[in-house]
Amino acid sequence: LNLALMESEQRFRDLAELTSDWFWETDSDHRFTYVSPIVSEVLGRPAQSFIGQRRTEIPEFAEHPKLVARHGATIEAHQPFRNLEYAYVKLNGDTVNVSVSGTPLFDDSGEFAGYRGATMDTTANKRAEAALRQAHDQLEQRVMERTRELTEEGAERRRAEERLRESEERFRGIFEAAPQGIAISAMDGRFQSANDAYCVMTGYDEEELQTMDFQAITHPEDIQPNKDLSEKLLAGEIPFFQLEKRYLHKDGHVIWGHLGVSLVRDKSGQPHYFVAQILDITERKWAEDALRKSQADLELRVEERTRELREEIAERKLAEDALRESEERLQAIMDNSPQSIYLKDINGNYLLVNKNFERRFDIPAGTAHDKTVFDLFPGSVAEAF
Repeated sequence: LNLALMESEQRFRDLAELTSDWFWETDSDHRFTYVSPIVSEVLGRPAQSFIGQRRTEIPEFAEHPKLVARHGATIEAHQPFRNLEYAYVKLNGDTVNVSVSGTPLFDDSGEFAGYRGATMDTTANKRAEAALRQAHDQLEQRVMERTRELTEEGAERRRAEERLRESEERFRGIFEAAPQGIAISAMDGRFQSANDAYCVMTGYDEEELQTMDFQAITHPEDIQPNKDLSEKLLAGEIPFFQLEKRYLHKDGHVIWGHLGVSLVRDKSGQPHYFVAQILDITERKWAEDALRKSQADLELRVEERTRELREEIAERKLAEDALRESEERLQAIMDNSPQSIYLKDINGNYLLVNKNFERRFDIPAGTAHDKTVFDLFPGSVAEAF
């Protein structure tokens, strides 16, 4: 029996020395009677130094009066306890967290004989728990910060959405109220939207236009120039283009429009859609055509009148030449006459005088024309005429 008891105790001590936890026993006066050797590695105090001392007599334990007060009633009542956690301060100042469990011992007569228990080093667990709590706190902080950021982002997004809505409303208001036609078309030329002015100008409603492309309402002769400029716009060769072109109204008649086209690109710089603004210039074109016809008419009339004037001038020149020849013949006849000959108009102005007249009255040659007798002679002489 004694041998068996000794073997049992040896197994207990071997186990106590090999495990990372340490075991302990106290007597009925709560003094340590046994402490595992491993305690010296954990608490930095020789196991033997605990023997014969109460827990409250050891300075490191004495620093925990709350522990004694909390579990004093349990110990005095000789009740078992489990997982009593506290921090033990080593002689070098380091703190060790431990968890203690104990069960009361009674002798054969039922008298209280002490406690037997085990203490586990929970420092690593406590550190892990602290790290976990810190990580949890950090996570909570990050969650709070992210929640705040998301709240702010949500508010900013709502503000951005509100600004976008207001911008779209402003655009729609301008789009619909604009006096000139405005249309938005996709990259393949198909209409996406058109304002009222555009619909009125072309005769199609917006839903009808959305099934068509710009070529469908463009005069055949103006399609290629429109396409050529669109390709240059897409290639980035020009920032926008303007073109006077003919449109085909829904009822078949031709409309003249002054077209201005710009290209809208997305955030990545890729072409997104075309914006076209069209001003109806049909009346101006009619006026220009009427003016051209009027100018052509006027030029024709001027040409005809010029021809008439040239003919009249030629006829007048012939008449003047004939008159001059006649006057020269008359003058020659008069100059060869031995008589003094003159010709006056109704106002008494000399129209013609011959040389004999000039010699007779001593008048310089050629000076009598358009003069009266009073211009040529003294008053007494002039009265004689």
